[in-house]
Amino acid sequence: MNGFKGGFLTAKSLLIFIRSSIPDSLLQTFKAMKSVIQKISYQIRPYPTIQKKTGKHAFGLQIVIDGDPRMLPIEIYWFKDEFDLVSETFKYSDLNADKLRDMNFAIAKEKSRANDILMRYRLTDRLITHKQFRWEFTNYASRDNMHDWLANRADKMLSDGEIKLPSRTTYTTKFARFKSFYPGSLAISDINSGLILKFDNYLRSSYAFNTVIGTHKTFRKFFTLAVNEGLIPESPYIGIKIKNSYKEGERECLEPSELIQLISLFKEKDLLTETQLNILEMYVFAATSGGYRFSELQILHSKHIKFGVLRLDTVKGEDSGVSLKVDLPDIGKKIVEGRKGLIFKPVVEQTANKTLKVLMSMAGINKHITFHSARDTFGTFYVYYGGDITVLSKDIFKHSKLETTMIYQKKSSEMKRRDMQNFNRFTLPTFGSDIVLNDGSRDNSDQP
Repeated sequence: MNGFKGGFLTAKSLLIFIRSSIPDSLLQTFKAMKSVIQKISYQIRPYPTIQKKTGKHAFGLQIVIDGDPRMLPIEIYWFKDEFDLVSETFKYSDLNADKLRDMNFAIAKEKSRANDILMRYRLTDRLITHKQFRWEFTNYASRDNMHDWLANRADKMLSDGEIKLPSRTTYTTKFARFKSFYPGSLAISDINSGLILKFDNYLRSSYAFNTVIGTHKTFRKFFTLAVNEGLIPESPYIGIKIKNSYKEGERECLEPSELIQLISLFKEKDLLTETQLNILEMYVFAATSGGYRFSELQILHSKHIKFGVLRLDTVKGEDSGVSLKVDLPDIGKKIVEGRKGLIFKPVVEQTANKTLKVLMSMAGINKHITFHSARDTFGTFYVYYGGDITVLSKDIFKHSKLETTMIYQKKSSEMKRRDMQNFNRFTLPTFGSDIVLNDGSRDNSDQP
């Protein structure tokens, strides 16, 4: 009989038989399961080389992932020979009983923290690296304070290359809105839908519609991260309805005459503070030379501008593999002329918006203007003065959909309709009468 010797099944024949009995799909599943299983252990151990003059050793948490050991400090220093490697506790003595009891309690707390982190990764079917574990372990306490967790999580995204510095700065501004709403300490697990609705009411009483929606969009993102990482069972946004589309009607932009009024402030720039002049230059540059986002101006560098042409990799441009390229008008060239390094001094967007209110008041402009309105102003003027809206959408603003850019077509049309009303001051005369203007004056052009 094939595969048998002396009527007995050999080990090799048995393996062949078992293999042939298992469907390929099930075998691949077994292989996949084997590939994601990690061998992880952790122990409290003394650092072999870190020792104080008193003879006390530094202790740390040794985490071993797939055979690779690393040490994490836990801020415990004591004599190595009084530590039991098996029980991972310090041996009690009458002399230092209270001190040793406290350190053993601290050790148990650190081990519990490590166990909680690893358990969350296992329950969510995620692999963990030493870098991830170090971040989780170091920032574990921030889970008890949502403000700290948000900041630490955004810092991690920045260090991991998931976001860039301008995005991190924008997150800071949005996190500050929640902190002004709820300044006290609040664990992320204590956030519920009722609190989100109160936060929404607070935002709507203090900010423009699009700012409210943009803030909610960011918080939805971070709560989704918290769910995926096992920190909370579900997002507090589940089950509540918050309109998540941007409202076109509330976008403010400057009129041509108002932009001229704002630019006239440069005549009195000696009276402006350094911050006011910086914001004025940023806003006018964005409104007249390309409609740049605030985050883009924060990273704009002299290396991006050569021979009057600005080339910059925007966030959306990088995603699509296309860079922004704009031929600067004279006013834009004048603003950046002779500058080296960063073109504008970095500033938080909240500060920029507050400064803009002051500048608008100084220029005699009575409108609710934020920095983003510079982009809206440029887009509206571009179409108003005959620019191709398709070029504006694809080549300058990098919009993924033309529909997004059509708001500027609408605003431009409104400006043109209003301009045409200026001709209403002319009226047709009756036979034999003078031409009378609607303002009451007479046309005496035929008088000698």
